[in-house]
Amino acid sequence: VATMTSQLASQLSEAKTRAEAEMLRQALVDSVSHELRTPLVSILGAATVLHDAPALVSNPQLRDLAQVVREEAERLNADIQNLLDATRISSKGIQPLLEWADPADIVNSAVARCRGRLAQHDLRLDLPDSVPLIRIDPILVQQALIQILDNSRKYSPPNSPIIVSLRAEADTVQISVQDTGAGLTGDESVHVWERFFRSERLASAASGSGLGLWIARAFVSANGGTVTAQSQGINQGTTVTIDLPRSPDPAIKSEARYEE
Repeated sequence: VATMTSQLASQLSEAKTRAEAEMLRQALVDSVSHELRTPLVSILGAATVLHDAPALVSNPQLRDLAQVVREEAERLNADIQNLLDATRISSKGIQPLLEWADPADIVNSAVARCRGRLAQHDLRLDLPDSVPLIRIDPILVQQALIQILDNSRKYSPPNSPIIVSLRAEADTVQISVQDTGAGLTGDESVHVWERFFRSERLASAASGSGLGLWIARAFVSANGGTVTAQSQGINQGTTVTIDLPRSPDPAIKSEARYEE
């Protein structure tokens, strides 16, 4: 009995320590993220104004420097968002707020947010005139698509095409991002969705945390969808496809907050 009591006390102490550590970790992430993002907003805004200022039009060197500041600020902001998203997925789970949404609007919004980062690529949209509404959390799906677009950008050569397609199938709506970049090996195709996975073959090609596609899959899964990657091999490009379930009827109303 004494041994069992001692074991129970030890387990309770460990559980309390883990809970306190998790609370401290969350507080630290929130604090650091806030402290970093506040000046980042100012830096990004100032760099954008400088880049577009008439005084810099005649000075390409200064204009290029302003562009570098803006791009690096955007990259750091994206890294902070990935950190927040990863913490959210790991600790609290995902609570999508579902609503009827137009998939084309989601694609256009995601592309608009990435357009600056995709400026050196040949971005092409293949959107049909009409796609049925689906009941999803549009913010989560948009964020997932941004992660996929950013991944294509990182591993595709400048001026190469990145094609975003939208299709309505019998049971799903598909959003695909196709590039002609580094492609995937068989082993990479297996591990590419894992948290912190980065291919040794591509580690020197681009910076990153290895969280982007893991976050994308979590956000799509929270909406009842799936995401897959297909490639013919090294330097043969990759096509990443989000499949979202088609809803039966927009007239059906329901409150839609749930936890993964």
